[in-house]
Amino acid sequence: MRRLVIPLALRPAVGETERFSGPGLASSVIAFVLALPFLPVVLLLRHTGVLRWTIEARAHPWGRRGGPPVVLRYAVPDDRLDAALDELMTALARGDGAPVLRDAERLDE
Repeated sequence: MRRLVIPLALRPAVGETERFSGPGLASSVIAFVLALPFLPVVLLLRHTGVLRWTIEARAHPWGRRGGPPVVLRYAVPDDRLDAALDELMTALARGDGAPVLRDAERLDE
């Protein structure tokens, strides 16, 4: 399991290097520079519990081409993030299909 720290809107662009050249690179840099002043505010809101972290576990039970992945998403407060990750990994290793995490809200898609 890995920790994904980039916003949900940027996730599809990760790994597609052809998008990050020429005008795409320039617009990405401009968007990053414009969003950078808001980073301390967002981190403060996460730390105070107003905004929660989202953790996600994906599984491809039928292989990557065999069907859609099974996705489990949870909203977790900042102080429970590491414990929730450990709890989720342990529950999935045990074979629980959709574990219930303490102090976490399951997000359905």
